[in-house]
Amino acid sequence: MKQTLLLCVFSIILFSCKKEHTSLLKAQISGEWRYLKTVTFEMTFPLPGDSAKAIFIGSDGSFERRHNDSVLFKGTYSLIEQKDCYGDENKFLFKTSDETAEDGNYITISNDTLSLSTPNCYADGGITFYKKK
Repeated sequence: MKQTLLLCVFSIILFSCKKEHTSLLKAQISGEWRYLKTVTFEMTFPLPGDSAKAIFIGSDGSFERRHNDSVLFKGTYSLIEQKDCYGDENKFLFKTSDETAEDGNYITISNDTLSLSTPNCYADGGITFYKKK
């Protein structure tokens, strides 16, 4: 009986911690992000910080991709905590409801820069950087 109770309590704590991390990340990434550059193994594609490409991430799970203030895609996103193909650390996979998009990118945020990187499983991946508006 004690083991069952301890297992239930541990499961609740573990689940609530993951949910707390996801909620914190959602709050950090919410807002408008302007495209900076894409870095691949072959080259870098920089654009000015006031580029016409932007993404909008809502704390409610909404997502938009725009170009010159025209909406190219409007849908939702999800954050999935998982391990990358190589390495032991858990990362958050950012996936949108856009059927033409990739299977998802790992999302990280540092200061006012957001990066979406291709999982290490893909040989020809890259990282796209956005600056908070």
